[in-house]
Amino acid sequence: MKDIFFLRTAKTGSSSLSHWCHLHQTYITNNMVPLDKGDNAGLKEKLAEKKYYTFTIVRNPFTRAISCWKQAMRIQWIDKDMSFKDYLEIPFHQILDPHYKTHNIPLADYLGEYVQQLDKIVKLETIQENMDQICDELNLEKTKIRHDRLGKYDKEEEYQVYNDSSIVDKIKELYAVDFETFNYSKDPDKIISS
Repeated sequence: MKDIFFLRTAKTGSSSLSHWCHLHQTYITNNMVPLDKGDNAGLKEKLAEKKYYTFTIVRNPFTRAISCWKQAMRIQWIDKDMSFKDYLEIPFHQILDPHYKTHNIPLADYLGEYVQQLDKIVKLETIQENMDQICDELNLEKTKIRHDRLGKYDKEEEYQVYNDSSIVDKIKELYAVDFETFNYSKDPDKIISS
């Protein structure tokens, strides 16, 4: 059996994969620091020394942006009354604290050169189907993915966000690399209808 390496990303449902990773003895990176730094130091060399099956998880940039904003308020990184529009004006790439930075920048920027080395990119929106595909590829027993730490979001509030064209345009700008790299639609109506 091939060893498995999960490049964990922030605000993508990666906590829901922890049980699966434990069952299948998967190496997991720390998503609170940049890849190749801190707990992740030596990642490039580790992946080069041995052929791992590597995967990550991504999320639609529209819903991820809202999740990042909600978490930033919850952990008091930003004022609990900061509007989503104001939050989107924060220059995420200039954030000094690695935890806050990794939890706000585009996923493609966080993953960097590792995107090209991945065997599979799991999408939160199709998490069970994608993880079953990995199990098929690696001849592993399929397990139901537990949904840990589900955010509680007001759908009406979310729809209001998608009805503000200036917010939609800002998300498209900030996360353009994620829309392109991970093939997500820039049409927020696709989220509302799903």
